[in-house]
Parts: sequence; C-alpha cells; structure tokens
Amino acid sequence: MKNRRASLSVGNAPILLVTVAITLIIGVVVIANLVPSIPTLTGAANTTVVNIVTTTYASMGLLVVSLIVLAAVAILLVVRMLS
Repeated sequence: MKNRRASLSVGNAPILLVTVAITLIIGVVVIANLVPSIPTLTGAANTTVVNIVTTTYASMGLLVVSLIVLAAVAILLVVRMLS
C-alpha cells in the first residue's frame, strides 16, 4: 500500500484557487451582513467598533492579492515541472 501525502501540485492548484476564492466571497458576505446588525453604541465602544469595521473592509481589498499570489505560485509550479 502506497503512502500518499497531500502536496501542492499542478493538478491541485486550480482547486486551491477556486476554494480560496469561494471562501473569500463567503467571508465578505458574512461580514457585510454582520456589520448592520451591530447595535449603535456610544463613546469609546462606538469608536472601537467603527475602527474594527473600517479595518476589516480595508483588508478585504487586500485579499485579492492572495489570489494573485496563489496564481503566481501555480504558474511557477508549471514552469518548474516543465523545466
């Protein structure tokens, strides 16, 4: 019986990209639906919530970079396999 290890290969790269993309989309939808349900607070608590929401929305734009990096890794795997 062969011992099979899960490894990153060229065949797994598209599945990984699609999985990460779907996970990111679900995360954005969850956060977009969660933020309006936060009750209105006053004082320092409201400032904290506003800062967290602002930072979270700003970080969502950077998540696209992770998809680009994963695609670049997949391309490098193909180039390495062909060389």
